[in-house]
Amino acid sequence: MTIRIYFTFFALAFFMATGVMAQTLNFKEIPPPTAPFVAVFPENGDWLVSTKLTALPAPAPDQPVIPGKVDRRIASIHVVKTGKTRFEQKIYGSHEMSERWYVDSYCLYALPGQPVRAVDLSNMTDGEGRPVAAVTAFYGVEWVTSQYYDKVEPKEKIPCYHYVFGVREAWIAVQTRLPVAYKDAAGLLYTYTFNSPPENPMTLPEAYAKAWQELQQWIKARQ
Repeated sequence: MTIRIYFTFFALAFFMATGVMAQTLNFKEIPPPTAPFVAVFPENGDWLVSTKLTALPAPAPDQPVIPGKVDRRIASIHVVKTGKTRFEQKIYGSHEMSERWYVDSYCLYALPGQPVRAVDLSNMTDGEGRPVAAVTAFYGVEWVTSQYYDKVEPKEKIPCYHYVFGVREAWIAVQTRLPVAYKDAAGLLYTYTFNSPPENPMTLPEAYAKAWQELQQWIKARQ
Protein backbone atom coordinates (compact mmCIF):
# COMPACT_ATOMS: atom_id res chain seq x y z
CA MET A 1 0.00 0.00 0.00
CA THR A 2 1.42 3.35 -1.01
CA ILE A 3 1.83 5.57 2.02
CA ARG A 4 0.53 9.06 1.55
CA ILE A 5 -0.86 11.87 3.60
CA TYR A 6 -4.64 11.55 3.55
CA PHE A 7 -6.49 14.88 3.44
CA THR A 8 -10.25 15.30 3.53
CA PHE A 9 -10.35 18.92 2.47
CA PHE A 10 -9.94 19.99 -1.17
CA ALA A 11 -8.21 23.28 -0.40
CA LEU A 12 -4.96 21.79 0.82
CA ALA A 13 -4.98 19.25 -1.99
CA PHE A 14 -5.28 22.16 -4.40
CA PHE A 15 -2.25 23.89 -2.90
CA MET A 16 -0.14 20.75 -3.23
CA ALA A 17 -1.40 19.88 -6.71
CA THR A 18 -0.57 23.30 -8.09
CA GLY A 19 2.87 23.29 -6.53
CA VAL A 20 2.12 26.11 -4.11
CA MET A 21 4.38 25.33 -1.17
CA ALA A 22 3.59 26.26 2.40
CA GLN A 23 6.48 28.70 2.49
CA THR A 24 4.82 30.92 -0.15
CA LEU A 25 1.48 31.22 1.64
CA ASN A 26 0.66 34.42 3.43
CA PHE A 27 0.23 33.07 6.94
CA LYS A 28 -0.98 36.45 8.16
CA GLU A 29 -4.18 35.90 6.21
CA ILE A 30 -4.96 32.64 8.01
CA PRO A 31 -7.31 33.32 10.94
CA PRO A 32 -6.57 31.94 14.43
CA PRO A 33 -7.88 28.45 15.15
CA THR A 34 -11.37 27.79 16.46
CA ALA A 35 -12.84 24.65 17.99
CA PRO A 36 -12.45 21.82 17.26
CA PHE A 37 -8.71 22.46 17.47
CA VAL A 38 -7.79 18.86 16.61
CA ALA A 39 -9.82 16.41 14.54
CA VAL A 40 -11.13 13.29 16.27
CA PHE A 41 -10.53 9.76 15.04
CA PRO A 42 -12.03 9.18 11.58
CA GLU A 43 -14.68 6.49 11.10
CA ASN A 44 -12.09 4.52 9.14
CA GLY A 45 -8.40 5.31 9.22
CA ASP A 46 -4.81 4.13 9.22
CA TRP A 47 -2.04 6.26 10.69
CA LEU A 48 1.49 6.00 12.04
CA VAL A 49 3.16 8.11 14.72
CA SER A 50 6.93 7.75 14.73
CA THR A 51 10.20 9.28 15.87
CA LYS A 52 13.90 8.64 15.49
CA LEU A 53 15.33 7.48 18.80
CA THR A 54 18.96 7.89 19.72
CA ALA A 55 20.67 5.65 22.22
CA LEU A 56 19.97 6.31 25.87
CA PRO A 57 22.76 8.28 27.58
CA ALA A 58 25.29 6.19 29.48
CA PRO A 59 24.87 6.20 33.27
CA ALA A 60 27.06 8.53 35.30
CA PRO A 61 30.26 7.01 36.69
CA ASP A 62 28.75 6.82 40.18
CA GLN A 63 25.58 5.13 38.94
CA PRO A 64 25.29 1.34 38.71
CA VAL A 65 24.86 -0.25 35.29
CA ILE A 66 21.55 -2.11 35.07
CA PRO A 67 21.87 -5.20 32.82
CA GLY A 68 19.10 -5.52 30.26
CA LYS A 69 17.63 -2.12 31.05
CA VAL A 70 14.46 -1.61 29.03
CA ASP A 71 14.04 1.52 26.93
CA ARG A 72 10.35 2.30 27.36
CA ARG A 73 10.40 5.34 25.10
CA ILE A 74 7.87 4.94 22.31
CA ALA A 75 9.45 4.64 18.88
CA SER A 76 6.22 4.29 16.92
CA ILE A 77 2.48 3.78 17.23
CA HIS A 78 0.50 2.27 14.38
CA VAL A 79 -3.29 2.58 14.51
CA VAL A 80 -5.86 1.07 12.16
CA LYS A 81 -9.56 1.74 12.71
CA THR A 82 -12.83 0.72 11.10
CA GLY A 83 -16.04 1.68 12.83
CA LYS A 84 -15.91 0.71 16.51
CA THR A 85 -12.92 -1.61 16.08
CA ARG A 86 -9.42 -0.22 16.51
CA PHE A 87 -6.01 -1.91 16.43
CA GLU A 88 -3.02 -0.29 18.13
CA GLN A 89 0.58 -1.46 17.94
CA LYS A 90 3.35 0.23 19.94
CA ILE A 91 7.07 -0.36 19.42
CA TYR A 92 9.44 0.78 22.14
CA GLY A 93 13.07 1.84 22.15
CA SER A 94 14.24 -1.63 23.18
CA HIS A 95 12.21 -3.08 20.26
CA GLU A 96 9.55 -4.57 22.54
CA MET A 97 6.14 -4.52 20.96
CA SER A 98 2.65 -4.34 22.43
CA GLU A 99 -0.62 -4.86 20.59
CA ARG A 100 -4.15 -4.03 21.68
CA TRP A 101 -7.55 -4.30 20.12
CA TYR A 102 -10.38 -1.97 21.07
CA VAL A 103 -13.98 -2.99 20.43
CA ASP A 104 -16.81 -0.78 21.64
CA SER A 105 -15.81 0.12 25.22
CA TYR A 106 -13.49 -2.87 25.70
CA CYS A 107 -9.74 -3.26 25.36
CA LEU A 108 -8.43 -6.73 24.45
CA TYR A 109 -4.78 -7.59 25.02
CA ALA A 110 -2.53 -10.56 25.68
CA LEU A 111 0.70 -10.71 27.67
CA PRO A 112 3.42 -13.08 26.37
CA GLY A 113 2.44 -16.68 26.96
CA GLN A 114 -0.94 -15.75 28.45
CA PRO A 115 -4.53 -15.84 27.14
CA VAL A 116 -6.32 -12.78 25.81
CA ARG A 117 -7.78 -10.55 28.50
CA ALA A 118 -10.53 -7.97 28.26
CA VAL A 119 -10.84 -4.72 30.21
CA ASP A 120 -14.03 -2.69 30.33
CA LEU A 121 -13.07 0.95 29.86
CA SER A 122 -16.56 2.36 30.29
CA ASN A 123 -16.02 3.36 33.93
CA MET A 124 -12.40 4.49 33.59
CA THR A 125 -11.18 8.07 33.14
CA ASP A 126 -7.94 9.54 31.88
CA GLY A 127 -5.77 12.20 33.52
CA GLU A 128 -8.20 14.89 32.41
CA GLY A 129 -11.22 13.11 33.87
CA ARG A 130 -12.57 12.09 30.46
CA PRO A 131 -14.08 8.62 29.97
CA VAL A 132 -11.33 6.45 28.50
CA ALA A 133 -13.78 4.59 26.27
CA ALA A 134 -14.85 7.89 24.71
CA VAL A 135 -11.36 9.30 24.12
CA THR A 136 -10.79 9.92 20.41
CA ALA A 137 -7.85 12.32 20.70
CA PHE A 138 -4.75 11.61 18.65
CA TYR A 139 -1.74 10.56 20.69
CA GLY A 140 0.52 13.35 21.91
CA VAL A 141 -1.79 16.28 21.14
CA GLU A 142 -4.54 15.71 23.70
CA TRP A 143 -3.58 18.96 25.45
CA VAL A 144 -4.05 21.24 22.43
CA THR A 145 -6.51 24.11 23.05
CA SER A 146 -6.70 27.80 22.14
CA GLN A 147 -4.91 28.57 25.43
CA TYR A 148 -1.65 27.23 23.97
CA TYR A 149 -1.93 28.61 20.45
CA ASP A 150 1.27 30.29 19.23
CA LYS A 151 1.21 31.07 15.51
CA VAL A 152 0.84 29.68 11.99
CA GLU A 153 3.95 28.11 10.50
CA PRO A 154 4.84 25.36 8.03
CA LYS A 155 5.69 21.84 9.20
CA GLU A 156 6.47 19.10 6.71
CA LYS A 157 5.55 21.70 4.04
CA ILE A 158 2.01 21.89 5.46
CA PRO A 159 0.50 25.11 6.86
CA CYS A 160 -0.01 24.38 10.54
CA TYR A 161 -1.30 25.93 13.72
CA HIS A 162 1.59 25.81 16.16
CA TYR A 163 0.87 25.23 19.85
CA VAL A 164 3.28 25.46 22.78
CA PHE A 165 2.78 24.10 26.29
CA GLY A 166 5.99 24.39 28.31
CA VAL A 167 8.56 22.35 26.38
CA ARG A 168 5.84 20.55 24.44
CA GLU A 169 4.91 21.60 20.93
CA ALA A 170 2.27 20.53 18.43
CA TRP A 171 1.66 21.26 14.76
CA ILE A 172 -1.92 20.82 13.56
CA ALA A 173 -2.83 21.13 9.87
CA VAL A 174 -4.82 24.30 9.23
CA GLN A 175 -7.14 22.74 6.64
CA THR A 176 -7.83 19.31 8.15
CA ARG A 177 -7.08 19.80 11.87
CA LEU A 178 -5.16 16.53 11.66
CA PRO A 179 -1.92 16.36 13.67
CA VAL A 180 1.25 16.72 11.61
CA ALA A 181 3.87 16.51 14.38
CA TYR A 182 4.44 17.05 18.07
CA LYS A 183 7.35 17.31 20.49
CA ASP A 184 6.94 15.61 23.85
CA ALA A 185 8.21 16.62 27.29
CA ALA A 186 11.47 14.74 26.67
CA GLY A 187 12.14 16.70 23.49
CA LEU A 188 11.39 13.83 21.09
CA LEU A 189 9.84 14.94 17.81
CA TYR A 190 7.10 12.65 16.51
CA THR A 191 5.55 12.92 13.05
CA TYR A 192 2.20 11.65 11.81
CA THR A 193 1.76 9.76 8.54
CA PHE A 194 -1.79 9.09 7.36
CA ASN A 195 -2.20 6.10 5.06
CA SER A 196 -5.15 5.21 2.88
CA PRO A 197 -8.04 4.09 5.11
CA PRO A 198 -9.03 0.40 5.10
CA GLU A 199 -11.51 -0.52 2.42
CA ASN A 200 -13.09 -3.34 4.43
CA PRO A 201 -14.07 -3.76 8.11
CA MET A 202 -11.35 -5.25 10.27
CA THR A 203 -11.76 -8.69 11.82
CA LEU A 204 -10.24 -9.77 15.11
CA PRO A 205 -7.48 -12.40 15.05
CA GLU A 206 -8.69 -15.87 16.04
CA ALA A 207 -7.63 -15.75 19.69
CA TYR A 208 -9.11 -12.28 20.14
CA ALA A 209 -12.31 -13.19 18.32
CA LYS A 210 -12.75 -16.22 20.59
CA ALA A 211 -12.18 -14.11 23.73
CA TRP A 212 -14.64 -11.48 22.45
CA GLN A 213 -17.29 -14.12 21.76
CA GLU A 214 -16.86 -15.63 25.23
CA LEU A 215 -17.13 -12.16 26.77
CA GLN A 216 -20.38 -11.49 24.90
CA GLN A 217 -21.79 -14.80 26.08
CA TRP A 218 -20.83 -14.01 29.68
CA ILE A 219 -22.45 -10.55 29.46
CA LYS A 220 -25.61 -12.05 27.99
CA ALA A 221 -25.79 -14.71 30.72
CA ARG A 222 -25.70 -12.00 33.40
CA GLN A 223 -28.54 -9.99 31.93
